Amino acid sequence: MSRYHKQINENKELFYGNDHALGYWYEVWDRNEDEEYPVEVGDQALEHTTRTKIIEIFEKYDVDVDHINSVLYNLPF
Repeated sequence: MSRYHKQINENKELFYGNDHALGYWYEVWDRNEDEEYPVEVGDQALEHTTRTKIIEIFEKYDVDVDHINSVLYNLPF
């Protein structure tokens, strides 16, 4: 399993990774809101998020290109 963190701005964070059970996954947290859970989530197992959608999210938040390529070629990172 891998877990990465990217600070998007002062209040928004992206957590993402690769898990043997969930596949590729991500969570977007917005600390401005009074939420106790992510404002956006995606994973291959429970949410049935496609790798294409995960790549779109990764590109939107400027994730490391090596991680994007790993999703593209279905490799762990």
